[in-house]
Amino acid sequence: MVAQRRGNWLGASHAPPAVAGDSSGGNLAATVAHALTREGAPPSFQVLIYPMLDATASSASYDEFAEGYGFSSEKSRWYFDQYLPPGIDRRAPRVSPLFDRALSDVPATLIVTAECDPLRDDGERHAKRLRRAGVTVELRRYRGMIHGFFQMTGALEGSRRLHRELGDWMREVADQAQRVSVGDEVADA
Repeated sequence: MVAQRRGNWLGASHAPPAVAGDSSGGNLAATVAHALTREGAPPSFQVLIYPMLDATASSASYDEFAEGYGFSSEKSRWYFDQYLPPGIDRRAPRVSPLFDRALSDVPATLIVTAECDPLRDDGERHAKRLRRAGVTVELRRYRGMIHGFFQMTGALEGSRRLHRELGDWMREVADQAQRVSVGDEVADA
């Protein structure tokens, strides 16, 4: 009870924590969100910024932006090769969340893609699959941006805009989750 009062005083939420990640961190965030959801403890929401969701690395954007845009298709495949043991099924949902079929209870999701990124199509396909499963999804493609632009706030207005919009989206979804959480507490009382 004391911890709850201190949390209230600090403005802490009673809603479950959220998960977020960019690139390979997006893969981990999606995998964790899917696993927690299946275990009955879904996060409040997930944010996936140009996530690596398909270890087969076979979408059209892998060919379209194979090189010349900073992050190459070859580099993406190399990263997958570094953390996946030989012989693993690259379509297994715990490796490639894009192939997960149990999506209906996944929490609200924001997926950010960069127009000139080998990973673009994977994020956008995942958004479509989540929507078909009934998940609240917002997909934002940043025109003219490349993989990694999230960290380029000093150089790119698109990066600064993403940071502002990301903060706004997370506050809005967290507020909704907080209202639901407080409503559940009142109903339980």
